[in-house]
Amino acid sequence: MENQNSYTIVWQPEGIEHLKGKNPSYLFLESVKVDPNFLEIMISDLSGHTVRIVYDQACAADYAVWYFEYDTHDGRMDLRYDLDVQFPTDYDNTKPYFMKTYNAPKLEVYKRSLTLADAIPKAEIHTYSTINEFFRVISEYDPVITIYEG
Repeated sequence: MENQNSYTIVWQPEGIEHLKGKNPSYLFLESVKVDPNFLEIMISDLSGHTVRIVYDQACAADYAVWYFEYDTHDGRMDLRYDLDVQFPTDYDNTKPYFMKTYNAPKLEVYKRSLTLADAIPKAEIHTYSTINEFFRVISEYDPVITIYEG
């Protein structure tokens, strides 16, 4: 990992098209549910559309995700969405977006783990930015995003 550069891309995964708005200031974190085999994040937009983001696969950590954290925009200015990020060629400026970070220095802490060290190259940091907060997840796979019609 030491020889690889960390980089962040704008990420518009399948399912995000259900939300309306051009950036995270249009989004709200509604709820988070977690147990060792499941992480669910509910995010809504100003129009009341809600998506359900689910991590439910076993990974090298024997849990649904390696790590998750919550923070506010005031608390983590280093995670702001307007910092240096790369936009993919298929970026759609009519849809909201999240961010995905590869080769993050934060993953270095897992190098000592007998279970996780070999899986580090697969791990990514998914950042869900909303109007007031950040929710970050370290995972080896992309979540499933579906419309919530609760």
